[in-house]
Amino acid sequence: MKKNFPGLSKNKFSLLVSLPKNTVDFAKAAEDGGAHGIKVHLNVKHRASKTFFGSFKEERKAIEKILKFVSCPVGVMPGADTVATEEEMRALRDMGISFFDIYIHNAPTYLLRTPLYKIFAIDRFDTDALRDVHELKTLCAVDAVEASIVNP
Repeated sequence: MKKNFPGLSKNKFSLLVSLPKNTVDFAKAAEDGGAHGIKVHLNVKHRASKTFFGSFKEERKAIEKILKFVSCPVGVMPGADTVATEEEMRALRDMGISFFDIYIHNAPTYLLRTPLYKIFAIDRFDTDALRDVHELKTLCAVDAVEASIVNP
């Protein structure tokens, strides 16, 4: 069952803060700054911050702490070349994660079955990317699209 996500269900524009490191301090700062949702990361070197985020096993305790100390919805970027497994996604959901956000070209098909809110990212804004988003919408209930409009 999907957790209520006010940022996606009520706001025309939602502020989701992508944490530069999975820490309570960053999460609280984002929430105090007005974030509608917070995004933690797994299995990736973050493009903007250049921070490396470890596996589910390595990041689990940090994510559990964040979930304990913030009241806004928390989502996960489950990875890039390596993505959280279906079992890890179920564990994240059970911990209280509300959504996932992943680049379309990194998304394994099992993510389509998750009851979490689905955010798919495109790293370019052109006709092909828009077609990809439209095709995804016909396959599953895409809840939002993250569109990068500035080169890293």
